[in-house]
Amino acid sequence: MNGYEKIESELKLDKLKCAGDILVTIRINGGLISELLKFDTEDYSDWVWEKDWWEGEEYVEFVGAQLLYDIEIEGNKLEYRE
Repeated sequence: MNGYEKIESELKLDKLKCAGDILVTIRINGGLISELLKFDTEDYSDWVWEKDWWEGEEYVEFVGAQLLYDIEIEGNKLEYRE
């Protein structure tokens, strides 16, 4: 099972109550990344990773996920240079 299959299996995409783009946090060899898993609106049954994030690493762990339209951010969380 490759890294994509491992994460998609843990997400249980076939059991979701509603479909949409998902922000997924993944631990790869101790580092954290967040990647977008897009729902294919042309096929309505397929999911496509926005980026090619897996490069054959052995240690890939699902950390968390949230539907993109359910994310609520209050205030500006960006950091700026002086």
